[in-house]
Amino acid sequence: AELAPHEVEPHALLVELYRRAGRDPERLEAARRAFALDMQSAELGKELLLAAATAGRSDEVLALGPAVTFILPDDPAVWAAIGRAAQRTGRLAEARAAFAHAIRWSR
Repeated sequence: AELAPHEVEPHALLVELYRRAGRDPERLEAARRAFALDMQSAELGKELLLAAATAGRSDEVLALGPAVTFILPDDPAVWAAIGRAAQRTGRLAEARAAFAHAIRWSR
């Protein structure tokens, strides 16, 4: 990745290697770098958003939300995570809208 810092593939390979080795902090950092280079990667976007949600980083979830919902508009897990993050940060209208999307797409 250091030899090709602007190429997605080395970062994506690191994500997979770190995943197999169970090295989550490094995996998430490599995923962040890869997603910054390729914001159309549904797998990376969802992984980052859900990891941030699991860690309770609501601001990060809400920052990733627009990009991830653009590429995964019908994913109820993504919408539910955004709804919980919005609720925790007092953005109740956003939370209601996100939960409505989650319910609609979970059918």
